[in-house]
Amino acid sequence: PPVQVAGMANVVAVAGGAGHTLALRRDGTVWAWGNNDDGQLGDGTKTDRSLTPVRVQGLEDMGP
Repeated sequence: PPVQVAGMANVVAVAGGAGHTLALRRDGTVWAWGNNDDGQLGDGTKTDRSLTPVRVQGLEDMGP
Protein backbone atom coordinates (compact mmCIF):
# COMPACT_ATOMS: atom_id res chain seq x y z
CA PRO A 1 0.00 0.00 0.00
CA PRO A 2 1.09 3.61 -0.53
CA VAL A 3 2.87 5.36 2.33
CA GLN A 4 3.78 8.99 3.00
CA VAL A 5 7.47 9.62 2.28
CA ALA A 6 9.06 11.81 4.96
CA GLY A 7 10.03 15.25 3.73
CA MET A 8 8.03 15.04 0.52
CA ALA A 9 5.55 17.91 0.69
CA ASN A 10 4.34 20.14 -2.13
CA VAL A 11 4.89 17.45 -4.77
CA VAL A 12 3.36 18.26 -8.16
CA ALA A 13 4.46 15.20 -10.16
CA VAL A 14 5.73 11.67 -9.48
CA ALA A 15 7.40 9.12 -11.75
CA GLY A 16 8.47 5.57 -11.01
CA GLY A 17 11.04 3.23 -12.43
CA ALA A 18 12.32 -0.25 -11.68
CA GLY A 19 12.79 0.05 -7.92
CA HIS A 20 13.02 3.83 -7.67
CA THR A 21 10.77 6.89 -7.56
CA LEU A 22 11.22 10.52 -8.59
CA ALA A 23 9.23 13.50 -7.35
CA LEU A 24 9.05 17.06 -8.65
CA ARG A 25 8.32 19.57 -5.92
CA ARG A 26 6.53 22.86 -6.43
CA ASP A 27 9.84 24.73 -5.92
CA GLY A 28 11.26 23.06 -9.07
CA THR A 29 13.58 20.60 -7.29
CA VAL A 30 13.65 16.90 -8.16
CA TRP A 31 13.98 14.25 -5.45
CA ALA A 32 14.63 10.51 -5.77
CA TRP A 33 14.49 7.45 -3.55
CA GLY A 34 14.69 3.71 -4.03
CA ASN A 35 17.11 0.81 -4.21
CA ASN A 36 19.75 2.71 -6.27
CA ASP A 37 21.65 -0.49 -7.11
CA ASP A 38 22.57 0.89 -10.53
CA GLY A 39 23.05 4.49 -9.41
CA GLN A 40 19.69 5.48 -10.85
CA LEU A 41 19.07 8.12 -8.17
CA GLY A 42 21.76 10.39 -9.56
CA ASP A 43 23.51 11.05 -6.26
CA GLY A 44 26.83 9.51 -7.31
CA THR A 45 26.41 6.44 -5.09
CA LYS A 46 24.85 3.00 -5.17
CA THR A 47 23.57 3.36 -1.61
CA ASP A 48 20.07 2.03 -0.97
CA ARG A 49 17.81 4.98 -0.20
CA SER A 50 14.48 3.19 0.01
CA LEU A 51 12.97 5.60 2.52
CA THR A 52 15.31 8.59 2.34
CA PRO A 53 14.77 10.98 -0.57
CA VAL A 54 17.85 12.70 -1.99
CA ARG A 55 17.85 15.84 -4.09
CA VAL A 56 18.91 15.23 -7.68
CA GLN A 57 21.59 17.82 -8.42
CA GLY A 58 21.56 19.57 -11.80
CA LEU A 59 17.77 19.42 -12.18
CA GLU A 60 16.81 22.67 -10.49
CA ASP A 61 13.99 24.88 -11.77
CA MET A 62 12.20 21.97 -13.41
CA GLY A 63 8.75 23.24 -12.44
CA PRO A 64 5.77 23.17 -14.78
